[in-house]
Amino acid sequence: LTWRQTQYPDLKGLPYRLEFADAEHGLSIELNETLFTRDGGNTWHRSRYCANVDVKGLSSAELGTGTFAGTTAQLLDAEHGWWSVEGDLFRTTDGGATWCRLPSIRRSGRTIVIQDIHFADRNLGWAVPSRQEQRPDRTPCFQTQDGGSSWIPIEAPPETRIEGFTLTGNGTVYFWGYGRLYHLVR
Repeated sequence: LTWRQTQYPDLKGLPYRLEFADAEHGLSIELNETLFTRDGGNTWHRSRYCANVDVKGLSSAELGTGTFAGTTAQLLDAEHGWWSVEGDLFRTTDGGATWCRLPSIRRSGRTIVIQDIHFADRNLGWAVPSRQEQRPDRTPCFQTQDGGSSWIPIEAPPETRIEGFTLTGNGTVYFWGYGRLYHLVR
């Protein structure tokens, strides 16, 4: 019923989406970078990479059709989150202030571009490959049980390409694609 406008995190980047863990802690996912807030969006700060990340070797999203098709992020709580750009995968343990590199998800010797990532807790999470990865052959979704340090494929039902998924507060996972909805049963 009542709305209050707050500071939008536009620092001349190309904003894609906002991801909040709670009323105070959030991320702005921008073209090839993130911003973070710890005060509900009143102030925003540019994230940085851990010292051992070779920034020159990172993949980057290009402007054009599907600019953000391979970009996703989740801020699980005030401190822990994951971010992927064109298959490069990162984790934060300080609310998005610093991103440390994780091994990329790989299949058949190549890096998989991720379009959606969600974690149930600090260890258990899932990733959905971009739609481009699922053509012409289906690429499976992936699951991690160690916070993103390693991933295993989880096959989708036959003749289904997964377009996205959601995770409920109690850990129930639903995948959907091409007019079908699936409940993940472990």
